Amino acid sequence: MVDRFKDGDKTNTKQVKNDSILLKANYYGGDLKGVLDKIKEGYFNKLGINTVWLSPITQNQEGVYGLWSEPMTKFSAYHGYWSISNTKIDYRFGDTKIFKELIAEAHKRNLNVLLDYVANHVHKEHPLYKNNPEWATPLYLPDGTMNTEKWDEHRLIPI
Repeated sequence: MVDRFKDGDKTNTKQVKNDSILLKANYYGGDLKGVLDKIKEGYFNKLGINTVWLSPITQNQEGVYGLWSEPMTKFSAYHGYWSISNTKIDYRFGDTKIFKELIAEAHKRNLNVLLDYVANHVHKEHPLYKNNPEWATPLYLPDGTMNTEKWDEHRLIPI
């Protein structure tokens, strides 16, 4: 998870300012520069791996969303799954230049880089959702509760 890995560029570190969000549910500051620094240090090669899998790095929304009761908190998009763009890199993680350098350095060290891209996770501010809201699963279930807070009750059960 890019945000939780290493903060290599303090200038792009931006937590969401909101009293309803606990520190653990906010941005920590990890970024592509932090990943790049560790690639250059040989960190991943020393681990004996050949692939680095990065959490989504596309631009995410700015505010707080969701709600969890134990402990009570809302969330920032530190995880990368609330995208508002399919192509733009989130400024909190870096930019195209640093991403291209990261890829080049990884390849020099025989490392593959996988980008987590989850097409079914877009934020309501994403143009895809705004232009086609009927494509999305309803946010509220028939009983009035939000489907985003029902992970435990609605797990996929093997047949």
